[in-house]
Amino acid sequence: MASRKIAGVVFGTLGGILVLGGGVLGFMYSQFTPKALPGQKLGDIELFGSKENVRSQFNSWWQEHSSTPVKLSSKNLKDGEFEVSLADLNSSIDISKELQGVRFTEFFPTLLGEYEKQKAAEVEIKPHVSVAAQELKEFGDFVKKHERDIDRAKATLDGENIVLSYESAGVAPDFEKLPDAVLAALDNGGKGDVPLTQGEKAVPDKELDRIQEVMSTFSTTFSAGNVSRSANIRLAASRINGTVLMPGETFSFNGYLGQRTTAKGFKVAGVYVAGRHDIDVGGGICQVSTTLYNASLQSGLKIASRSPHSLPVPYVPLGRDAAVSYPNPDLKLTNPYDFPIALAAIPGKSSVKFAVLGAKKSNRTYKFESQLVSTWSRGEKIVHDPSLPYGKRKIVDKGGVGRKVRTWKLIYEDGELVEKVDLGYSTYSGGPVIVAVNKNAKKPDDSPDQTPVALPEEAGG
Repeated sequence: MASRKIAGVVFGTLGGILVLGGGVLGFMYSQFTPKALPGQKLGDIELFGSKENVRSQFNSWWQEHSSTPVKLSSKNLKDGEFEVSLADLNSSIDISKELQGVRFTEFFPTLLGEYEKQKAAEVEIKPHVSVAAQELKEFGDFVKKHERDIDRAKATLDGENIVLSYESAGVAPDFEKLPDAVLAALDNGGKGDVPLTQGEKAVPDKELDRIQEVMSTFSTTFSAGNVSRSANIRLAASRINGTVLMPGETFSFNGYLGQRTTAKGFKVAGVYVAGRHDIDVGGGICQVSTTLYNASLQSGLKIASRSPHSLPVPYVPLGRDAAVSYPNPDLKLTNPYDFPIALAAIPGKSSVKFAVLGAKKSNRTYKFESQLVSTWSRGEKIVHDPSLPYGKRKIVDKGGVGRKVRTWKLIYEDGELVEKVDLGYSTYSGGPVIVAVNKNAKKPDDSPDQTPVALPEEAGG
């Protein structure tokens, strides 16, 4: 019985001690203030003290750095820097979430004197950003403006072989990583990298691989002796060579070549202007557009825009020419197929050839018919030339008879006519014969009659 009493006293005493100790520990825990572990930095600021103190440090850092502009650049872009700040992006940080990434002291390790043994992890700020659409647009515009020229996909002909040249990868702005790029630049003296991703290819490799067949060809000839005109033909054809059109895409002759200038390598040569022979930069490239037009007619491409000349051209029949002059008239071709096609040009010494390349070879053949609907004369136009003697008439321009023709495309499959397509009317306005005389010359006593002198004809278009 005595032993039971003694045991009860002992356990009661121990229980009291435990209760008292628990109360002391509870009181100590209630008074414990977690502090930031050493070694943690926010930018160049080392975090220390309580959570409230760290919160204050975050606020101070944000106020100091959010309006600081940084300059972002990239070796994958042309020269240029995009200047931006976090404030420009209407960004903000959620400090409550940021505090979750900071390590603070714990009660028992601190109680046991192991405070110095507790290790800190690096703090990385991840602002929760809301970005205004205008700022995003400015960033996208910057990348587009400074994007390096990339090699576009091409499909050309080497003899009878189709040669594919794959498109080089472009870049696109990475909008999601822009805030992180600004933060990184703030820690790097205000300089950083433009965040970019690989851009989509206009012609994916697997689509280019589908171009395996020659769908049609057409060629015309010219005089190599007309050096300037020949050079223009070769230059224009070479620049178009290999152009790839994806399904539904439209090719614009003027949009592709732009204005013909001497700075681009084009030369002055003969052209047709409003029914007259004239000269201009790029003279002769209408033969390129006409050759391409005829190759397109035989491949099934959709002719979105085509115009005849004011005078007939010598290299194709009436109704089958395609005049171009910047910015109008223009030749526009649309790819109606579900596979890409390519416009392959083969300029030679005295000829130019176009081939339309695609995914399948057609079993169709084509013929063309034209009907002369009407003709008319533009008459004669007299111009003054004070250098001429009385009665002298000089032909300045031969002009041409106006004509209107209607053209059809006849489509054959396995030798059988399956369709007759009306290509519409072509009106060649023609031009008057321009004759120069001296309107002020006085008649001499014995003045013999004079006949007009014709000038050499220039090749136009």
